[in-house]
Amino acid sequence: MLIERPDLVDALDRAAKSQVTIISAPAGSGKTSLLRAWMDGPGRAWTVAYVPVRPGQRDAQLFWHVVLKAVRDAVGTAGAAPPPVTPGFDGRAMVDQVLSELAETGDTIVLVIDDVHELSSPEVFEQLSWLLAGLAPHVHAVLATRHDVPLHLHQLPRQAELMQV
Repeated sequence: MLIERPDLVDALDRAAKSQVTIISAPAGSGKTSLLRAWMDGPGRAWTVAYVPVRPGQRDAQLFWHVVLKAVRDAVGTAGAAPPPVTPGFDGRAMVDQVLSELAETGDTIVLVIDDVHELSSPEVFEQLSWLLAGLAPHVHAVLATRHDVPLHLHQLPRQAELMQV
């Protein structure tokens, strides 16, 4: 049984108007349930690209392929050919690809990345920081984590807002 938490959903509604929202709470506190209730709620004026991070995710290339697929599924370009898996993975190029595809849609889109704490590669956090710093004005990111993660939030543009729920 899911316990409704309208106050937290309302807080997330307000927070999602910021460029970047971070939900940080201990294991078992209901972060994923809150995200689901919020994403599935009535009257949402945005499209959601949902990315669940696998436990112990170490592979930057795999992570970015999942992010790109979620974005493509959300914006309706799921039929686009996925980038090849290569030994010389260029994380910056993949982040640029994700940013480009997010920017191409004129609709408001929310990129939700759940369980960010499961990422265990320093390069992924650097790449994720680039992504957050480069979001188009109509794109918002919501990250859920159990604890602080090494993001370079000082790189966010001045007009971007950061809100923690």
